[in-house]
Amino acid sequence: MPGTARRRVVGAPSEEVVGLDRDPTEIAELLATGGSVVIVGVPGSGKSHLARAVTAELRRRDLDPVVLRPGQRPPEGLGEHPAPGVPSLVLVVDDARSFDEPDLEAISRAAYTGRARVLLTAETDPCTQSSGLPPVLAQLWLDGVAVRHDLQLLDDVTADQLISCVVGDDVLDSVTRAVVTQRSAGNRMLLRELALDAAEAQRGGGHEPWETRRARAGSRLADALRTVVADYDEEQKLALALVGRLDGIEYSTLSRVVRPAVLDALIGRRVLRETGPHRLLHATAPIAQEADHRLPPGRVDTVVDELIGRMLTQPGVGTSEPVMRAAAAAWHSGSDSVPSPGEVDPVLRGRVLGTAAAAANAEGRAGLALDYVALGFAVDGHPGLNLEASRALARLHEIDEAYAQISRLDAATVPVPELRRLVRWWASMIAWNPAGQTIADIEEWLAAAGVTDRSVLCELDVQRAEECYLDLDWTGGERNALRVLAEPEAGTLARLRASVVAAMCAAQLGRGSDGLTMLARAERINRDPVTSRPVSLRTELVLICFQAFTGVIATSMPPHLDARLRFAVGVAAQRKDRSGLALAGIVSGVALGFAAGDDARAELEFGAAIDRIDRIEFAVFRPLVGDLRASALARLGRVAEARQVLDEIDIEQLRTHRLFRYSRHVAEYNIAVAAGEFGTAEAALVAAEAERVAGDATAGPSVTDRKRRQSLDRTIDTLAPAGRSESPAGRVLTEREHEIALLVARRLSNKEIAQQLYLSVRTVESHIYAARGKLGAGSRRELGDRVREQDARDRVADGRL
Repeated sequence: MPGTARRRVVGAPSEEVVGLDRDPTEIAELLATGGSVVIVGVPGSGKSHLARAVTAELRRRDLDPVVLRPGQRPPEGLGEHPAPGVPSLVLVVDDARSFDEPDLEAISRAAYTGRARVLLTAETDPCTQSSGLPPVLAQLWLDGVAVRHDLQLLDDVTADQLISCVVGDDVLDSVTRAVVTQRSAGNRMLLRELALDAAEAQRGGGHEPWETRRARAGSRLADALRTVVADYDEEQKLALALVGRLDGIEYSTLSRVVRPAVLDALIGRRVLRETGPHRLLHATAPIAQEADHRLPPGRVDTVVDELIGRMLTQPGVGTSEPVMRAAAAAWHSGSDSVPSPGEVDPVLRGRVLGTAAAAANAEGRAGLALDYVALGFAVDGHPGLNLEASRALARLHEIDEAYAQISRLDAATVPVPELRRLVRWWASMIAWNPAGQTIADIEEWLAAAGVTDRSVLCELDVQRAEECYLDLDWTGGERNALRVLAEPEAGTLARLRASVVAAMCAAQLGRGSDGLTMLARAERINRDPVTSRPVSLRTELVLICFQAFTGVIATSMPPHLDARLRFAVGVAAQRKDRSGLALAGIVSGVALGFAAGDDARAELEFGAAIDRIDRIEFAVFRPLVGDLRASALARLGRVAEARQVLDEIDIEQLRTHRLFRYSRHVAEYNIAVAAGEFGTAEAALVAAEAERVAGDATAGPSVTDRKRRQSLDRTIDTLAPAGRSESPAGRVLTEREHEIALLVARRLSNKEIAQQLYLSVRTVESHIYAARGKLGAGSRRELGDRVREQDARDRVADGRL
């Protein structure tokens, strides 16, 4: 992961050579002492860049190499025997295969006779390792006249170092870096252009994540992609385009229409990657898009239709989720090139449309998800369609209808695995936007249908545990979580969620080592016994996140978190899963920033994560992420930006759970300390402590709470008596909060206040909410009355009345 922050001018060339497989000094030493070298590597591996670095090193040694580029002729007499006493030339030949045979013969003789010391570069195929050098030059290293130096494709660590050389350490967040690395497919030239493009997008602002954008026509990145794709034959381009459209397709499915040798070659070149025991294939997105563009129109469509037809009409073929998504897309577009929905088995039809709706929801495309649902409801319906309809409606903030999509089902007719998913989603909606709903409503729905399956009821216990945690009731949260863990029929996901809650509650109750032990046990549950890889990527990310949090509370950080996070973020970058990338960004901010005490890294990671969260179901975490980012900005001295971040948080979510209010008060404390407003800081800290006590009086203050209290007390004591104001309102409220409270006292509406102060209504609401919390005002009117009365008393005390 990035190290010491260092910013480069975006677009400035980097002459630094990065990688353990390349050392310009070592190669220059070989040439200086009479040897010859052949540098071999795949296109984009940095051969020319390394040759330039070697040339520069030779010149620093007062050697004057002759550099031959395509189109240039070798020096006269190069193939002749050297005259006695005449020093040999140093000859640098970039892209040797571009020279004609007579010139190559002359270069070869010069190396054999000692007339010249030669540095050659040539391309190689990563699968066959056959070089592009003609036999006359290949014989050089076979005869021991030259040393062959092989350049490898970029590994992830070297790629990260190279990104830092190109754009600096403090420009791109970890998720964007991982996406750049994955999309480069080990190609240094492409990685550089991707990094520069991402950095330019970041500087340009906006809230659209960079990974969702395509290369602009005519840009340097577009030119680089065209150069890379030109190296593939038609069959390879077809395979790339197919995987690009059918992301996650099984190797066995695609090998029905593409020769396995072609797939293996592309995997060897790392433009295709396979994951999991089923060998799911993922393409390097921009390369796949460019390959698709370079194929004749309709070529890819024909093969995709062939795969769809086989799946829908041949029972023995088996199903493939990417092909099901393609089938649903064809139905949605009204295509007549595949079997129609009415011609397909009803069970398979429901699976196809449910899978497509789920994929659309995962990409934040709620409208498309509802279209797929409507196609299914028009035929026969399926419980999975109700679930996806509910998800889509929730994203569109049609909350009442989102609840109705679930509650109108008869739970008795829903298969248990599907029922668990429905209950889990319903309960998570209650945590995010209750709209008058409670867990009791789900219990009544299940009871009315006679559902007694313990694995389903455990989902409710897990939700109760999580609600207790969100309300800072550590004792209740641990009790409910342990009940789930003691239930033999509890599902794996329920047990994992319960383990996380039990661990966090134990840590908050002063048993940090117990918490870390529980999380380690959950980590083992999520490991494949054969490969030791995580079974669920999202579960792995959640575990890393809470292990980092628990490590801070327990003052004992678990080992290998960075390595696990790097792997998990890399896997997330391979998939077209916006919610997975959003979660990866949140976890990176916690583990690399918050837990590591690196505020600059925390601000960078959380800022990028917030942009990815906006339109997906992880929006429930947005207040916490915003608070963490605001605190980091405050500690960096960027107080105005920190306050702006808090202003953008939806006040309604703060009313939902005590944890959100506690987190908000802590952020306000950090901002006030950074601004030197110690009275406000003390009030915010008191409010945070009060929320903890109200949640669970037996827990006492956390380690971080005690540290904040001790630090603030020391600071105020050194400033006393000037550091403490006798005016409660003046001591507690910021200048803006005080100004808005006086306007509230004049009975102005939030909209009128916003217009008068040139603020947004949300910003006004945020200040009013904060001021009420600090003064303990039960209502908006009470806030205005208190501040007005205190303001009058202050004027009397100051002799102004």
